[in-house]
Amino acid sequence: MAREGPAGVRGAVEIGVVEDHDLAVVAQVDVGLQDVRPLRQGVLERGQCVLGPLATGTSVAKDDRSLEREERMTHGGYGIVRAMAVLTREVILAEIEAGRIRIDPLAPDQVGPASVDLTLGDEIRVIEPGAGPIPIAEDSDYRDFSYVEHLDQPYVLPAGATIHGMTRERLTLAEDLCGLLEGRSRFARLGVMIHVTSAFVQPGVSNRQVLEISNVAGHPLAIHAGVRICQIVLLRAEGRARYRGRFARQEAL
Repeated sequence: MAREGPAGVRGAVEIGVVEDHDLAVVAQVDVGLQDVRPLRQGVLERGQCVLGPLATGTSVAKDDRSLEREERMTHGGYGIVRAMAVLTREVILAEIEAGRIRIDPLAPDQVGPASVDLTLGDEIRVIEPGAGPIPIAEDSDYRDFSYVEHLDQPYVLPAGATIHGMTRERLTLAEDLCGLLEGRSRFARLGVMIHVTSAFVQPGVSNRQVLEISNVAGHPLAIHAGVRICQIVLLRAEGRARYRGRFARQEAL
């Protein structure tokens, strides 16, 4: 919905209300346009539009939606891009049924309202102790500075230390789906981080996910195999892509 500004200038639009969703948010932002109709038309034609310097975001009005789907955008300084959408439980299950998401193994109760729980596997990698520096360079490989340890017994992770774990599940995504690895609140509140910075899961992956598990608590933590230690939030991407980097087919630590 647009509102009238000085001298009839339309200066804001209402950012998308997600109907029938308890987390819906309504906000208004100034877009600095005389008329938002050309912008709406350009988005519906999947064109890219450059906004004025005051622009920060906009959305297509409900009455202008294409295929009964609201197009929501954010302004990145040079143009408009549609925001990624988080997949909820019913959509995740439909995508699994269609074969566009594969998680193996998977129990039905691992799928939550808007994420899927993932389980820690039976091995970890422990960084070798030592005072010497580890080089941070393009050809650096964490395996050169760590060793594998089996989780036959819980591993006691000292405060401030980091280990590498791997999900028991193999995750395969279609080329227009991606994800974010996140911790679970019950473990986060005890001081467990399940990734240092690499939360993003690329489109088109087919591998097991490596976790950089850190202890930010003030005391040691016992890490157990088979625990649903993290969750993946799945998103629909704009366009299609396939990750082909060095860890594209990673199956072992």
